[in-house]
Amino acid sequence: MEAIFKLQKALIKNYYKEFIVSADEDNVNLEKYPDLVIYRGNEYFEQDANYVTKHRKHIIDDIKPIYIESISEVILKLSSLTNNNEKLNYLKYSIQLFNIPLRQLKVDFQVHQEDSRYYSESQNVNQLSTIEEIADSLLKEDKEEEVKKIDIPYYQLVDLFLENHKQKTLSFLPLSLSAIGNSFIKVLYSKITEIEEEIENSKPAQSQIEWLGKTSHLGYIMGQLADLDYINPTRLANGEINFTQFSKDVLNKFKIKATVGSLAAYLNITNSKAQETHRKFEKENFNIPHKKEVS
Repeated sequence: MEAIFKLQKALIKNYYKEFIVSADEDNVNLEKYPDLVIYRGNEYFEQDANYVTKHRKHIIDDIKPIYIESISEVILKLSSLTNNNEKLNYLKYSIQLFNIPLRQLKVDFQVHQEDSRYYSESQNVNQLSTIEEIADSLLKEDKEEEVKKIDIPYYQLVDLFLENHKQKTLSFLPLSLSAIGNSFIKVLYSKITEIEEEIENSKPAQSQIEWLGKTSHLGYIMGQLADLDYINPTRLANGEINFTQFSKDVLNKFKIKATVGSLAAYLNITNSKAQETHRKFEKENFNIPHKKEVS
Protein backbone atom coordinates (compact mmCIF):
# COMPACT_ATOMS: atom_id res chain seq x y z
CA MET A 1 0.00 0.00 0.00
CA GLU A 2 2.98 2.27 -0.62
CA ALA A 3 1.23 4.53 -3.13
CA ILE A 4 -1.95 4.71 -1.04
CA PHE A 5 -0.02 5.79 2.05
CA LYS A 6 1.84 8.31 -0.10
CA LEU A 7 -1.45 9.77 -1.36
CA GLN A 8 -2.92 9.89 2.14
CA LYS A 9 0.18 11.71 3.38
CA ALA A 10 -0.05 14.20 0.51
CA LEU A 11 -3.71 14.94 1.28
CA ILE A 12 -3.27 15.39 5.03
CA LYS A 13 -0.16 17.60 4.77
CA ASN A 14 -0.44 21.17 6.08
CA TYR A 15 0.49 23.15 2.97
CA TYR A 16 -0.12 26.54 4.59
CA LYS A 17 3.42 26.38 6.00
CA GLU A 18 4.67 26.58 2.41
CA PHE A 19 2.89 29.91 1.95
CA ILE A 20 4.61 31.68 4.85
CA VAL A 21 8.13 32.56 6.04
CA SER A 22 9.17 33.59 9.53
CA ALA A 23 9.28 37.32 10.22
CA ASP A 24 12.71 36.69 11.72
CA GLU A 25 14.10 35.62 8.35
CA ASP A 26 16.60 37.94 6.69
CA ASN A 27 16.08 39.40 3.24
CA VAL A 28 12.41 38.43 2.90
CA ASN A 29 11.04 39.25 -0.55
CA LEU A 30 8.21 41.58 0.46
CA GLU A 31 6.88 41.65 -3.08
CA LYS A 32 6.26 37.92 -2.87
CA TYR A 33 5.47 37.93 0.88
CA PRO A 34 3.71 41.27 1.49
CA ASP A 35 1.29 40.30 4.27
CA LEU A 36 2.31 40.14 7.92
CA VAL A 37 0.22 37.56 9.80
CA ILE A 38 0.06 35.90 13.19
CA TYR A 39 0.03 32.13 12.80
CA ARG A 40 -0.10 29.96 15.90
CA GLY A 41 1.23 32.77 18.05
CA ASN A 42 4.18 33.72 15.81
CA GLU A 43 4.70 36.37 13.17
CA TYR A 44 5.12 35.36 9.54
CA PHE A 45 5.05 36.94 6.13
CA GLU A 46 2.40 35.39 3.91
CA GLN A 47 2.59 34.98 0.15
CA ASP A 48 0.64 37.27 -2.10
CA ALA A 49 -2.60 35.66 -3.40
CA ASN A 50 -1.22 35.45 -6.95
CA TYR A 51 1.81 33.49 -5.74
CA VAL A 52 -0.45 31.28 -3.62
CA THR A 53 -2.49 30.50 -6.74
CA LYS A 54 0.62 29.44 -8.68
CA HIS A 55 2.00 27.44 -5.75
CA ARG A 56 -1.37 25.80 -5.25
CA LYS A 57 -1.44 24.64 -8.86
CA HIS A 58 2.01 23.05 -8.47
CA ILE A 59 0.83 21.18 -5.37
CA ILE A 60 -2.18 19.73 -7.19
CA ASP A 61 -0.07 18.85 -10.25
CA ASP A 62 2.37 16.95 -8.02
CA ILE A 63 -0.46 14.94 -6.45
CA LYS A 64 -2.03 13.86 -9.75
CA PRO A 65 0.57 11.16 -10.58
CA ILE A 66 0.36 9.86 -6.99
CA TYR A 67 -3.41 9.56 -7.42
CA ILE A 68 -3.01 7.58 -10.66
CA GLU A 69 -0.36 5.39 -9.06
CA SER A 70 -2.70 4.68 -6.13
CA ILE A 71 -5.52 3.63 -8.48
CA SER A 72 -3.11 1.28 -10.27
CA GLU A 73 -1.96 -0.12 -6.94
CA VAL A 74 -5.55 -0.89 -5.93
CA ILE A 75 -6.24 -2.70 -9.21
CA LEU A 76 -3.05 -4.75 -8.94
CA LYS A 77 -3.74 -5.61 -5.31
CA LEU A 78 -7.27 -6.78 -6.09
CA SER A 79 -6.00 -8.94 -8.94
CA SER A 80 -3.54 -10.63 -6.57
CA LEU A 81 -6.26 -11.55 -4.06
CA THR A 82 -8.37 -14.60 -4.83
CA ASN A 83 -10.73 -14.37 -1.86
CA ASN A 84 -13.51 -11.81 -2.26
CA ASN A 85 -13.72 -11.22 1.49
CA GLU A 86 -10.04 -10.30 1.54
CA LYS A 87 -10.67 -7.88 -1.31
CA LEU A 88 -13.53 -6.24 0.58
CA ASN A 89 -11.45 -5.97 3.76
CA TYR A 90 -8.62 -4.33 1.80
CA LEU A 91 -10.96 -1.79 0.19
CA LYS A 92 -12.78 -0.96 3.43
CA TYR A 93 -9.47 -0.48 5.24
CA SER A 94 -8.30 1.87 2.48
CA ILE A 95 -11.50 3.91 2.81
CA GLN A 96 -10.91 4.26 6.56
CA LEU A 97 -7.41 5.55 5.84
CA PHE A 98 -8.75 8.32 3.61
CA ASN A 99 -11.57 9.32 5.93
CA ILE A 100 -8.88 10.67 8.28
CA PRO A 101 -7.52 13.42 5.96
CA LEU A 102 -11.01 14.13 4.61
CA ARG A 103 -12.27 15.01 8.09
CA GLN A 104 -9.34 17.39 8.58
CA LEU A 105 -9.74 18.96 5.14
CA LYS A 106 -13.39 19.68 5.89
CA VAL A 107 -12.21 21.76 8.85
CA ASP A 108 -9.33 23.35 6.90
CA PHE A 109 -11.69 24.62 4.19
CA GLN A 110 -13.11 27.13 6.69
CA VAL A 111 -9.93 29.24 6.63
CA HIS A 112 -11.57 32.02 8.64
CA GLN A 113 -12.14 29.65 11.57
CA GLU A 114 -9.43 29.10 14.18
CA ASP A 115 -9.73 25.31 13.91
CA SER A 116 -8.48 25.46 10.33
CA ARG A 117 -4.77 24.84 9.84
CA TYR A 118 -4.90 27.67 7.25
CA TYR A 119 -6.19 30.24 9.72
CA SER A 120 -4.06 33.31 10.46
CA GLU A 121 -4.66 36.88 11.62
CA SER A 122 -3.68 39.66 9.27
CA GLN A 123 -1.50 42.37 10.84
CA ASN A 124 -1.43 44.69 7.81
CA VAL A 125 -4.65 46.49 8.75
CA ASN A 126 -5.81 48.07 11.98
CA GLN A 127 -9.36 47.49 13.19
CA LEU A 128 -10.39 46.10 9.84
CA SER A 129 -14.17 46.04 9.54
CA THR A 130 -15.49 42.58 8.74
CA ILE A 131 -18.06 41.88 6.05
CA GLU A 132 -20.58 41.08 8.78
CA GLU A 133 -19.97 44.41 10.54
CA ILE A 134 -20.43 46.37 7.32
CA ALA A 135 -23.59 44.43 6.44
CA ASP A 136 -25.04 45.07 9.91
CA SER A 137 -24.33 48.77 9.57
CA LEU A 138 -25.98 48.96 6.16
CA LEU A 139 -29.12 47.29 7.47
CA LYS A 140 -29.53 49.61 10.45
CA GLU A 141 -31.82 52.61 10.01
CA ASP A 142 -31.94 55.86 11.96
CA LYS A 143 -35.02 57.44 13.50
CA GLU A 144 -35.98 59.03 10.19
CA GLU A 145 -35.88 55.55 8.61
CA GLU A 146 -33.01 56.52 6.39
CA VAL A 147 -29.99 54.34 5.95
CA LYS A 148 -27.12 55.67 8.02
CA LYS A 149 -24.12 56.96 6.18
CA ILE A 150 -21.21 54.66 6.80
CA ASP A 151 -17.90 56.38 7.02
CA ILE A 152 -15.51 53.67 5.89
CA PRO A 153 -12.15 54.76 4.55
CA TYR A 154 -11.46 53.64 1.01
CA TYR A 155 -8.29 51.83 2.03
CA GLN A 156 -10.26 49.73 4.51
CA LEU A 157 -12.63 48.61 1.76
CA VAL A 158 -9.66 47.67 -0.39
CA ASP A 159 -8.10 45.78 2.52
CA LEU A 160 -11.39 44.02 3.13
CA PHE A 161 -11.60 42.97 -0.52
CA LEU A 162 -8.01 41.72 -0.52
CA GLU A 163 -8.51 39.82 2.72
CA ASN A 164 -11.64 38.15 1.35
CA HIS A 165 -9.81 37.31 -1.90
CA LYS A 166 -6.92 35.82 0.07
CA GLN A 167 -9.25 33.59 2.09
CA LYS A 168 -10.95 32.32 -1.07
CA THR A 169 -7.56 31.64 -2.63
CA LEU A 170 -6.36 29.68 0.40
CA SER A 171 -9.60 27.74 0.89
CA PHE A 172 -9.46 26.49 -2.70
CA LEU A 173 -6.52 24.22 -1.83
CA PRO A 174 -8.15 22.14 0.96
CA LEU A 175 -11.30 22.04 -1.17
CA SER A 176 -9.30 20.62 -4.11
CA LEU A 177 -7.52 18.11 -1.89
CA SER A 178 -10.86 17.01 -0.48
CA ALA A 179 -12.20 16.52 -4.03
CA ILE A 180 -9.20 14.31 -4.86
CA GLY A 181 -9.71 12.23 -1.71
CA ASN A 182 -13.43 11.82 -2.32
CA SER A 183 -12.78 10.85 -5.92
CA PHE A 184 -10.41 8.12 -4.76
CA ILE A 185 -12.92 6.82 -2.21
CA LYS A 186 -15.61 6.79 -4.91
CA VAL A 187 -13.39 4.45 -6.97
CA LEU A 188 -12.97 2.17 -3.95
CA TYR A 189 -16.72 2.06 -3.33
CA SER A 190 -17.35 1.20 -6.99
CA LYS A 191 -14.95 -1.75 -6.61
CA ILE A 192 -16.79 -2.84 -3.47
CA THR A 193 -20.08 -2.79 -5.40
CA GLU A 194 -18.56 -4.88 -8.22
CA ILE A 195 -17.24 -7.49 -5.77
CA GLU A 196 -20.50 -7.67 -3.82
CA GLU A 197 -22.41 -8.21 -7.07
CA GLU A 198 -19.93 -10.91 -8.06
CA ILE A 199 -20.42 -12.64 -4.71
CA GLU A 200 -24.19 -12.51 -5.09
CA ASN A 201 -24.09 -13.82 -8.67
CA SER A 202 -21.71 -16.63 -7.77
CA LYS A 203 -23.99 -18.05 -5.12
CA PRO A 204 -25.26 -21.44 -6.26
CA ALA A 205 -28.94 -21.67 -7.00
CA GLN A 206 -30.83 -22.97 -4.01
CA SER A 207 -31.12 -26.75 -4.31
CA GLN A 208 -34.68 -27.92 -4.84
CA ILE A 209 -36.44 -31.22 -4.30
CA GLU A 210 -38.02 -32.46 -7.50
CA TRP A 211 -41.74 -33.05 -7.00
CA LEU A 212 -43.02 -35.94 -9.13
CA GLY A 213 -46.69 -35.64 -8.24
CA LYS A 214 -49.27 -33.10 -9.36
CA THR A 215 -49.57 -29.51 -8.19
CA SER A 216 -52.78 -30.48 -6.38
CA HIS A 217 -50.96 -33.23 -4.46
CA LEU A 218 -48.18 -30.91 -3.26
CA GLY A 219 -50.61 -28.16 -2.34
CA TYR A 220 -52.91 -30.48 -0.44
CA ILE A 221 -50.14 -32.18 1.55
CA MET A 222 -48.36 -28.93 2.46
CA GLY A 223 -51.70 -27.35 3.32
CA GLN A 224 -52.47 -30.27 5.63
CA LEU A 225 -49.07 -29.96 7.33
CA ALA A 226 -49.78 -26.28 8.00
CA ASP A 227 -53.31 -26.97 9.27
CA LEU A 228 -52.04 -29.73 11.59
CA ASP A 229 -49.30 -27.48 13.09
CA TYR A 230 -46.28 -29.26 11.56
CA ILE A 231 -45.15 -26.11 9.76
CA ASN A 232 -45.80 -22.44 10.35
CA PRO A 233 -46.14 -20.50 7.08
CA THR A 234 -46.12 -16.71 6.79
CA ARG A 235 -49.29 -15.12 8.12
CA LEU A 236 -51.23 -11.93 7.53
CA ALA A 237 -51.80 -9.25 10.16
CA ASN A 238 -55.10 -10.92 11.13
CA GLY A 239 -53.35 -14.22 11.82
CA GLU A 240 -54.59 -15.98 8.69
CA ILE A 241 -52.12 -17.80 6.44
CA ASN A 242 -50.74 -15.71 3.59
CA PHE A 243 -51.32 -18.33 0.89
CA THR A 244 -49.59 -16.31 -1.83
CA GLN A 245 -46.37 -16.10 0.17
CA PHE A 246 -46.83 -19.70 1.34
CA SER A 247 -47.01 -20.76 -2.32
CA LYS A 248 -43.82 -18.82 -3.17
CA ASP A 249 -41.96 -20.42 -0.27
CA VAL A 250 -43.02 -23.92 -1.31
CA LEU A 251 -42.04 -23.29 -4.93
CA ASN A 252 -38.59 -22.21 -3.73
CA LYS A 253 -38.11 -25.59 -2.06
CA PHE A 254 -39.67 -27.88 -4.67
CA LYS A 255 -38.93 -28.21 -8.37
CA ILE A 256 -42.32 -28.30 -10.03
CA LYS A 257 -44.05 -26.68 -12.99
CA ALA A 258 -46.70 -24.65 -11.24
CA THR A 259 -47.73 -21.03 -10.83
CA VAL A 260 -47.98 -19.24 -7.51
CA GLY A 261 -51.72 -18.83 -7.94
CA SER A 262 -52.49 -22.44 -8.85
CA LEU A 263 -50.49 -23.85 -5.96
CA ALA A 264 -51.96 -21.30 -3.51
CA ALA A 265 -55.45 -22.57 -4.39
CA TYR A 266 -54.53 -26.11 -3.23
CA LEU A 267 -52.61 -24.93 -0.16
CA ASN A 268 -55.86 -23.46 1.16
CA ILE A 269 -57.54 -26.70 2.30
CA THR A 270 -60.94 -24.98 2.57
CA ASN A 271 -60.83 -24.12 -1.13
CA SER A 272 -63.14 -26.14 -3.39
CA LYS A 273 -60.18 -27.40 -5.45
CA ALA A 274 -58.40 -28.58 -2.32
CA GLN A 275 -61.58 -30.29 -1.11
CA GLU A 276 -61.76 -32.29 -4.32
CA THR A 277 -58.17 -33.46 -3.81
CA HIS A 278 -59.00 -34.23 -0.16
CA ARG A 279 -61.74 -36.66 -1.20
CA LYS A 280 -59.31 -38.51 -3.46
CA PHE A 281 -56.72 -38.84 -0.69
CA GLU A 282 -59.39 -39.86 1.82
CA LYS A 283 -60.64 -42.54 -0.53
CA GLU A 284 -57.14 -44.08 -0.41
CA ASN A 285 -57.16 -43.83 3.41
CA PHE A 286 -54.46 -41.12 3.38
CA ASN A 287 -54.33 -39.55 6.81
CA ILE A 288 -51.91 -37.33 8.67
CA PRO A 289 -52.48 -37.16 12.44
CA HIS A 290 -52.34 -33.85 14.25
CA LYS A 291 -48.93 -32.98 15.68
CA LYS A 292 -50.29 -33.24 19.23
CA GLU A 293 -51.47 -36.83 18.63
CA VAL A 294 -47.96 -38.04 17.87
CA SER A 295 -46.01 -35.82 20.26
